[in-house]
Amino acid sequence: EFLCRMFSIPFLRRFSPMWVAVVVPAFVWGFAHASYPNQPFWIRGVEVGLAGIVIGVVFVRAGVFPLLVWHFTVDAAYTALILIRSTNRSFAISGAVAAGALLLPLVASALLLLRRRGFAPEEGLSNESVGSAPPLPHAVERDDAPPPVVRSGRTLALAAASAVVVLLLARFVLPRFDYGRGEELRIDRTEARRHADAFVRAAGDDPGRYLSAAFHASALPALESPGDTGASLLPYGYSGEAERWLIDRGGTALLSRWAFGSLPGRVWQVRYLRFGDRHGWWVVVDGRNGKVVSFQRTFPEEEAGARLDEPSARARGEELLRSAGLDPSRLAVVSFRSEERKGRRDARIVYEAPDDSAGEARLRVTVGLAGEESALLTRALKLPEEWVRQRDRATPVTYTGLAWKVGGLGILLGLVVVELFHLARAGALAWRRALRAAACWTMPGLASLAVSFPESLRNADGSGMSLATFSVAASVGFVFRILLTFSAAFVASLLVLVIRPDAFSPRRWVRSGGGAATAAGAVMAAAAAVLLLWAGQQLGASIEAVWPGPVGLGAFPGPPAIDALLPAVAALAGAARMALFAAGFAAALALLRRRFFTAWPSRLAGALCLTGLLVPLSPRSAADLLVPLLAALPLAVALLAAFHLLGDDPRAWWMAGIGATLVPAGIKLAASGVASWSWNGAALLALAAGGVIWVAGGLDGNSMVDL
Repeated sequence: EFLCRMFSIPFLRRFSPMWVAVVVPAFVWGFAHASYPNQPFWIRGVEVGLAGIVIGVVFVRAGVFPLLVWHFTVDAAYTALILIRSTNRSFAISGAVAAGALLLPLVASALLLLRRRGFAPEEGLSNESVGSAPPLPHAVERDDAPPPVVRSGRTLALAAASAVVVLLLARFVLPRFDYGRGEELRIDRTEARRHADAFVRAAGDDPGRYLSAAFHASALPALESPGDTGASLLPYGYSGEAERWLIDRGGTALLSRWAFGSLPGRVWQVRYLRFGDRHGWWVVVDGRNGKVVSFQRTFPEEEAGARLDEPSARARGEELLRSAGLDPSRLAVVSFRSEERKGRRDARIVYEAPDDSAGEARLRVTVGLAGEESALLTRALKLPEEWVRQRDRATPVTYTGLAWKVGGLGILLGLVVVELFHLARAGALAWRRALRAAACWTMPGLASLAVSFPESLRNADGSGMSLATFSVAASVGFVFRILLTFSAAFVASLLVLVIRPDAFSPRRWVRSGGGAATAAGAVMAAAAAVLLLWAGQQLGASIEAVWPGPVGLGAFPGPPAIDALLPAVAALAGAARMALFAAGFAAALALLRRRFFTAWPSRLAGALCLTGLLVPLSPRSAADLLVPLLAALPLAVALLAAFHLLGDDPRAWWMAGIGATLVPAGIKLAASGVASWSWNGAALLALAAGGVIWVAGGLDGNSMVDL
């Protein structure tokens, strides 16, 4: 209600008629509720959008309070219906209480109305009559700024030297674990599609009949629930539970053996689909050698095929295993299931490898047949069900971590919103310059979406919609992502411009001059900040190497943005986004420190809230809570130290942003060993070098362009 009514309607009212201010947020809100399949696809957005118009009118006439009551009651009732329909009396009563909670003040008000025969007069009771705060002096928007804060050369040198020492220790003394080292991707998306196309042709199908796209993934699949058979594993994902089980029982050595031996590891997953047709494929290609390791083929239920009996289906399943390089004699059948279709009989056979185990967990291979056609081949680690149930149970530590994280994030966001309101009322926000800056920052994101459009096929419902419907839905999603990117960039730009009005005006940097604003001082500050960030990252990685289980390693590291048609463009957009949001975060911290965290008690409370951002979401033990926090602290401290070194010098911030985001992405791509990625990385590094030279060398300001 705050975003779609209380903020949006007054905000749009500044620039448009009232009907536009009501209708536009209503349909934005409506189509935000249309992310699931409907026929026609737009009907849910229109129906909720029309309701949004009515709700917007209520807001204009009666304020936000009735909307809060309505929205809470409706959502509570929707959620409570499952409980109310339960045969368990306790559940039904709980659902009724949740759904009807706000009826209690309504009943009390009705009784008081009958008793007192009317309402109390409104005069003197409303916020409008009382006033929320005394008027603030109006500040004139300015685009100049005083000289930036100067950091002494000694401070910068000490910070850089400390970072170098930490980097050397992390490289030669402290523990290290390079997850996936020696198992890097060796083929790009184009070559992966070529191998997948050959596999589809060998199966008697024509890949040219389909739309197709390739996506890289870290495949560490696991069967976690009792009903998991492997039929819904594709596309593969990365199971944190499987990682934890393997690390707890054999450390990182056992994890690596399973991740890159028994299980697929680094893969390309190629999807083939046709809109309005149930025929389709997922083909999983080993990213190291191009071998097909898994696949899933879908058929319409009515398509005719053979009706194999169980012995024939088992024999066909063994043929499929041998074609995939698996020895059927080393696998035991744990389940066989057949299912009658209209024109054929399908079968699913689940095998287990008794000799390939990690404690009680076993390798399972699932084979599927559609008639006599091969339809499925997956492999996964079958985890013990009791262990999974134990991991799913929440503990007091879980609730402590959740409260810490949500509370810290909520307090910080609330204080930032309050400060923005305060600055807006004082006229201190540079709205127009922030809009221009956000538009410029959105351009890389727009280009990234353009070169990443095949990713829209990843989750597309091919059988449930036509190509035209998909095109419209994808276009709407494209527009919403651009709007979201623009909105985030706009807020970050507002915050940055409050702290430094000339942050996006290079021609004015020369006039601010002096001290650390010189090219040499800015370069030193940026270099020291980047070294500190790399040192913090490496120190955190060393802590992860000591306690990998509680920290969680996550997906295999690798080159960025390689799913895009042009990785350099997508990596550039990611770097720009990260740099701007880091600057916005630093500006928000500076504003909070200046207004709210002025004394040591309040600063300690602020530090506690900031630490909450680092807390994992679902810790189950004290180690699960404290070890990830310890591993994240070095980078967090390095980030705050970098903010301090950079101060409010725009030139140093720009160069640090390039060095901390663009350079690492370029190095990873250039060093990948894959030709198409290497030249993208070289282009990024050349762009980074040009950016640093431009920012550091434009002392006369003639080559500078303001945003």
